[in-house]
Amino acid sequence: MNEQELENKIIDLDLWSTIKEKVEIEYHSFGMIFDFIKKQYPELLEGWDLKRLKKILVKKNFKTDFKKYNCQNNFWKLQYRYSEEELKKIALDSQKETIKKRKEKQKNGNPYNPKQGLDYWILQGFSKEEAAEKSRNFKRENSPRCVEFYLKKGLIESKAQEIIKNNAIQAAIKSLKFCNNTSIEKTVSKFLMENNFLFSPQFRLNSNFSHRNYFVYDFYLKNENILIECNGTYWHCDPRFFQENDEVSFRGKKFSVREIWNFDKLKKENAENFGYKVLTLWEKELNQSNEKTKEYIINELDRVIKS
Repeated sequence: MNEQELENKIIDLDLWSTIKEKVEIEYHSFGMIFDFIKKQYPELLEGWDLKRLKKILVKKNFKTDFKKYNCQNNFWKLQYRYSEEELKKIALDSQKETIKKRKEKQKNGNPYNPKQGLDYWILQGFSKEEAAEKSRNFKRENSPRCVEFYLKKGLIESKAQEIIKNNAIQAAIKSLKFCNNTSIEKTVSKFLMENNFLFSPQFRLNSNFSHRNYFVYDFYLKNENILIECNGTYWHCDPRFFQENDEVSFRGKKFSVREIWNFDKLKKENAENFGYKVLTLWEKELNQSNEKTKEYIINELDRVIKS
């Protein structure tokens, strides 16, 4: 298949709009586009390599924002090339290798980053006490879990504390979801597939807020331009069962319900700022009988589409 034939095939499959969206909105690289097409339409790129496809994409004036692309993790970048299980194994192997390298350095009495240790600063001419202070400051200024990290970027302390709290909430929820592989997301995914919706799970959207690179939403319905969030009763503190001054505990960390709600509100506002509609589906209704759950999703989708 030559270049013109491939372009015509892509037109026939109405793929150009999808590719444009993935490059310009989701910050996919050309390599990711190549992997995406190979996964979804394996016969389309038979005999083709990335270099040949890249020529066509460049000719179409597609351009990846590599500043945004480089903010993403490798798990996301390789999502089309490997299955979820393969990606988990790659991530685990990489983590083990990193831990191994760090332990080897620690055995030799060396910190993972030279600036974390005293020797580096002593060699710069500082006394032992000054070196210890320099080392502590370096660690705190380079850790997103410390206020100093954000003060260095010009934020005020109260804003820094808010960001750290929000990040902790998001990490706790993601951790629980990863461990439990939520059944309500499976329910919604099954409904969308059975009803032939064109959707993307775990849709990553750039953040409009300076303290976050992106947000991840449970599902994106392409034709309806709707983002769906499947909210657990406990994890997202269903207002029918929680008061704003209540406290919840995630993996030993306590958060106020107000903080959880504020984070979810921020996430919704971010999507709306980019022109998406947001549909929140709650665990209580998603755990009903099949017919009632189906009716609930249909009614909620209809309500959001008409809004």
